[in-house]
Amino acid sequence: DIEGVHGIVGPLSSGVTLAVSGSVTSTSNIPQISPSATSPALTNADDNGYLFRSTISDAAQGVILADLAKAEGYSKAGVLYENSPYGQGLAEAFKASFEAGGGSATITSYEAKAASYLAELKASAANGGEVLIAAGYPTQAAIFIKEALENKIYDKFLFVDGTKSEDLIAAVGADALDGQKGTAPGAGPETPALKAWNDAYKAKNGDLPALPFVREAYDATICLALASASAGSVAGADIAAALPKVCGGDGEKAIPGAAGVKTALDLASDGKAVNFEGAATSLDWNDKGDITNGYIDIWQYKDGGIATLDSKPVDLN
Repeated sequence: DIEGVHGIVGPLSSGVTLAVSGSVTSTSNIPQISPSATSPALTNADDNGYLFRSTISDAAQGVILADLAKAEGYSKAGVLYENSPYGQGLAEAFKASFEAGGGSATITSYEAKAASYLAELKASAANGGEVLIAAGYPTQAAIFIKEALENKIYDKFLFVDGTKSEDLIAAVGADALDGQKGTAPGAGPETPALKAWNDAYKAKNGDLPALPFVREAYDATICLALASASAGSVAGADIAAALPKVCGGDGEKAIPGAAGVKTALDLASDGKAVNFEGAATSLDWNDKGDITNGYIDIWQYKDGGIATLDSKPVDLN
């Protein structure tokens, strides 16, 4: 209201994204694109058509995480999740898929700022859990991973995008995490769009980003600009209506990088159909503002760092 904002990229977490949508953007007719809010709760949020995301829902990650747990030979899992839309959505998606495949999962929530999670760890292991699914964030995971090891409750873990962190390595120790695997939204095989983005980013910054969701934030920003250019307007309602027409669809394809963005802006400004292919995903939004196709990476803590092992295609159509 003060700055006259026409669109928002963010917030990062699912809980904050839903709160901002419910109290600010959906009632002010301002399009909002989160690059990293993965909770399935966003799909059916009452957002008046103004809430989008440029990453895929955890309805997909939960399935791939369950597949990974089964592939690792686990039949009983404990899940410790932050009491938030993100944690709950991912935990429930994992449990549904894991148990549909014959496994057993006990899910237990925890509060973000607790000093200890020992009681929650014990509750999660009540079914004889062989592995702990750590569905939260590094600050909390640093506490409960240490407690799980020190109290001999778990020594096997599977991680998610929220617990994919070099900060966690520093807090827990590389030896404790070495070989443990996890899942996270990923870009998949290198498409022309991804290559163009990677090349441009490395030319500017030297190395590719270590943090997640950087590509998704870029995609969201470019799509807001293209939608405004296509609509010939900075009114939120016009931008929101134009978003699916410029990112996704059947228009002339354009890709990241300065030249690609210029091409896309020229097409959009001339009123022509354009399909900007994002660096992270194809950006084919459905009527819920969800990305319907994408990839979930399988990654591993290895040699004091984080390595991507595989990338699994997912389709939420």
